[in-house]
Amino acid sequence: MNTKLFLILSFVLSVAFALFLLRANNQPPHTAKTVTPHAEAAFGLAPTEKSDSSAGNIRRATDSSSPSWANVASEDHQVYIANLRALGCPEETIRDIIIGDINRLYNKKMMQEVQTTQKFEYWKPTNPFQNPFLDKERMQRMAALESEKQVMLQELGIDLTQPALSSGLDPMATMFDFLPESKRASLKKAMTNAQSSYQKYADELTVNPAAAMAKIQRETEETIQAVLTTEEYLDYQLRFSQTALNLRMNLSGFDPSEDEFLAIYKLRSEFDREYQLAVLENPNEAAASDYSEAQKQGNEEIRATRGDERYAEYVRAQDQSFQQLWAITQQAGLPTTVADEVYELKKATDAQIAEIHQNQDLTAKECPAAVQSIGLEAERSAQQILGEDAWKRYDLGNNLTWLRVLSEQPAATSPTLTIIK
Repeated sequence: MNTKLFLILSFVLSVAFALFLLRANNQPPHTAKTVTPHAEAAFGLAPTEKSDSSAGNIRRATDSSSPSWANVASEDHQVYIANLRALGCPEETIRDIIIGDINRLYNKKMMQEVQTTQKFEYWKPTNPFQNPFLDKERMQRMAALESEKQVMLQELGIDLTQPALSSGLDPMATMFDFLPESKRASLKKAMTNAQSSYQKYADELTVNPAAAMAKIQRETEETIQAVLTTEEYLDYQLRFSQTALNLRMNLSGFDPSEDEFLAIYKLRSEFDREYQLAVLENPNEAAASDYSEAQKQGNEEIRATRGDERYAEYVRAQDQSFQQLWAITQQAGLPTTVADEVYELKKATDAQIAEIHQNQDLTAKECPAAVQSIGLEAERSAQQILGEDAWKRYDLGNNLTWLRVLSEQPAATSPTLTIIK
């Protein structure tokens, strides 16, 4: 993939991801019907209190002969339902009221769960198509609360075959943990405005997508910066920026600490800010050459600050073949060392194949036979290391191309590794 196309796709993915989360978050939730003073009157209830704005105080209802809403509502939902039925409340409305009350009860419990768990760990590798702010343990606890809520509804005779009402819980609360509640709405609005930038440059996107993307990125950054302080903007970038998103997507198995991620992010963000927009706006050979040279220098800075061993792990984490291995071992519940072992086997196999092709003493018949023998042995070793379950997962798609090419159809040249930085 050429540099220009890669940058465009990376930017589109980061913006699309943020918009996807915001759009999902901003969907108007179905809320249970609440009982307003008008509804109280319709049910024959006297309001418990009434606002008298002219007097500047609260005037309580004087009709003590009428039942008040306080006498109808109850923490015991069986009693609550009986009271509503006694007033002639329609079953559908009772259902909405009870679900709304139970949703509020469990929303409070879920928000306590969110507030007492860890902050959004922006330095952890993540799948961009999953909720990045819900770790496995938290998801299990939230699921347990949801199951508890469903059991309560069933015990109350709520018909769960009908569409359930949304709880209205904000799933992005943790992702915005760096901001006070008063500023979150402003940031979400500013992020959503990125969509209008696409509409603004719709024509240019079809003619010169690279230049249009550069303008959209610049305008998006300016819009976000306008509502945040310098410190808040850094926290925003660590969660939502293209650079941070790319790092999280390409650091599987690297497992950086927060400080380590921050150090690498700062080096990478400086590079991205200076060179990516230049390549997008002026996609010529000179700009691509400058980009490549600056990338090498940036990598050397990362090596200097992290050390040779850690830098090698950083590069390895960006190899797609290692990412596949790491994901498979995680799914199979295996330690990361298993992915490391198979990856080292692949490297050793590649080196052996390269030696064979450089061996001038082998005949045209002996060379492919030697390659095939190495491929078969590597496949047996990989299968033994991974075990039955992980091997079945690995033996899908193109994961085993490097082995099958060797063991079944020896290639004239050795396979090479692709490093994406």
